[in-house]
Amino acid sequence: EPLAMLGPQAASWVWLAVLVLACAVLLALGPALLGAQQRQALGPIGAGLLSFLGLTSVPMLHGLYWGQVSAPLMALTLLGCALAAHGRSVLGGVMVGLAGAFKFYPLAFGLLLAARRDRRAVGAMGLTFVMAAGVLPMLELGVSGTAAFYGALGDALLQARAGAWVDADASQYGAAWLARLWQSAPALLLHGLSRLLALALCVRIVRDLWQGPPERELHARTAAFACVLPLWLEPAWPHYLAYLPFAMV
Repeated sequence: EPLAMLGPQAASWVWLAVLVLACAVLLALGPALLGAQQRQALGPIGAGLLSFLGLTSVPMLHGLYWGQVSAPLMALTLLGCALAAHGRSVLGGVMVGLAGAFKFYPLAFGLLLAARRDRRAVGAMGLTFVMAAGVLPMLELGVSGTAAFYGALGDALLQARAGAWVDADASQYGAAWLARLWQSAPALLLHGLSRLLALALCVRIVRDLWQGPPERELHARTAAFACVLPLWLEPAWPHYLAYLPFAMV
């Protein structure tokens, strides 16, 4: 609503600025979290090359072209996880919860916060999500309007045809990738294989975090968890992979 009050042209420029800022965060976050020795080994040439590859990657350009919200959501989520790992639990949890209020999938990163037994971050994430996705809409739509909205959303999700995104050429969802390699396979099997692999990887990442890895490895686990998204997120359009610059570093 605040953007709509500006008018189409001004709102477009403001949103473009938000997208550019989010892309800058995604490009800078990885190198910023490296240790001093790792940063020295990477050097300015290596950092510049990774930034160029990230900025010109299909997910980043796809999101900028269509004005998608994926880059801001990933910037909020990854920055929130990084802050929580460095002792800013409440602020980190608030950022992840705010991202989850726009689209639900960033809430999955709450598993990483829970695996690290960071109760303050998990609590802040949950409270922020409830306030942003529940209380705030009620102020505008009322209780009945908000309930109707989420009821319609739930019905749409439940009625989604199984395999609807398997044949989508642009989808990066794991089952869609498998379908391109194994065209005769039934959609249900492709769904199962993709999500079984996602489950196995997530269990491994969460187990590693539960055991308390060194701080320098926390961010690598976050990047690995982000890379699992396309295996269970349906659909997963190219812009959903906005975490790519962070994961490359």
